[in-house]
Amino acid sequence: MKKSLLTLLAIVVSIQSFAINISGYINQNTTWTKANSPYIITGYTLIDSNATLTIEPGTVVKFDEYKLLYVDGMLNMKGTATDNIFVTTNAKYPRAVSSGFVVRNNKSTDTLRFEYCHFKYVGGGVSVENMASIVTNCLFEYCGTGIYNGKGPRSYTHVSNCRFNYCEAAMFSDGPTVFTNNLVTKCKSYGLIVNTWNVNNTCTNNVFYNSEKAITKCTHVSNNVVSYNKNYGISLCNYVSNNQIWNNGYGIINDWTAPVDLYQNSIEYNQTGIWGVDSTHSIHNNCIAHNKVNMDRLRVIVNVSGNYWGETDSAKIAATINDYWDNFVGGEAKFMPFLQASDGSCASSLTIPDTTVYFPTGIDNVTQESGLKIFPNPAFNTLTIQSGNNNIKDICIYNLTGYTVIHQSANQREVKMDISSLPGGIYLYKISAGEDEIYTGKLLKE
Repeated sequence: MKKSLLTLLAIVVSIQSFAINISGYINQNTTWTKANSPYIITGYTLIDSNATLTIEPGTVVKFDEYKLLYVDGMLNMKGTATDNIFVTTNAKYPRAVSSGFVVRNNKSTDTLRFEYCHFKYVGGGVSVENMASIVTNCLFEYCGTGIYNGKGPRSYTHVSNCRFNYCEAAMFSDGPTVFTNNLVTKCKSYGLIVNTWNVNNTCTNNVFYNSEKAITKCTHVSNNVVSYNKNYGISLCNYVSNNQIWNNGYGIINDWTAPVDLYQNSIEYNQTGIWGVDSTHSIHNNCIAHNKVNMDRLRVIVNVSGNYWGETDSAKIAATINDYWDNFVGGEAKFMPFLQASDGSCASSLTIPDTTVYFPTGIDNVTQESGLKIFPNPAFNTLTIQSGNNNIKDICIYNLTGYTVIHQSANQREVKMDISSLPGGIYLYKISAGEDEIYTGKLLKE
């Protein structure tokens, strides 16, 4: 069949119940508008190499399960702060199965941009192979992988000012990546994982909070808050500096022989501070303190002098390090001389930056999942919590060090809380409703 005839037959566009169904082959410039949305991807769809798909601000795009939209041409997805582009599932029972955009453009001069987009319950929010892409001010919720940066000589992705909630992984990268000023919370497997060795990647000024694993195989990791991650905070990274790594299972895992430089990090209150140390690792001027075990699994005799251990008694410091003298296997930690006081790497409390500036400003920061509403936010004296489906059971508000400042039980759909006694600042909340609904988020007290 000739391509011209295929063009006429392959694209299937139908309007049913105020929705436009999309499937097949598109070979000319096309615009999807807010007025005509939602657009529902009902079958495999391809944007031809000579065509551009433009999705206007406010447009809603839905994917049937296991359906993909391949882009061999160009894709313009630029929402606004007040009118996001919303991409989600069309399934009756939402779940993050294989679906979403797969960009395969191989034109070296093109740069793909995703701005002010909201991805929810899609298998892959942004998947780009062999081209440059910029992702800013986007929200990814309940996705399989929020962003995938594929292989290829032109692969490069810059991700900034985005938020990732409840994804399997926030970002998986096979190419050069800059990941900065993002908030990653409650990812089921990874926050940021780089899969390719010897690729220059940068991870700076992010918050990784309460996921399974936070950062893996990134070259440069600096100025991040990495806290309450169940398995580990940072693993197999080369240059790690000025991070706050608190309350994780393992603070840092470096069970490899590649050069590693750990400098000026606050590694505190983890189950294990640093696990895996080799002679190629430089570990100096860090605050390694208050961990259940400060250091474990030393391969050889290693020099870890010049750190502050929260103690000035060498015997007490030695008791927090598992090395040769504990099991007569492996290496020995040469930790003397050690710093008698912190040189600025220790933090008196866990500092989570005001993530308001990281959120897409066109996306409501008030939790409204399944009818739950929390307002006003920012709040002054009184906070109202409403649940449209199930009774609210328990409310906890924490300060940024993890201490509970307010705990209130309830058994009703609306609760008004007096928060006038709280000092002004940023707090975290955890709310349970019904049998198994848990909601978490940020509260700003004025």
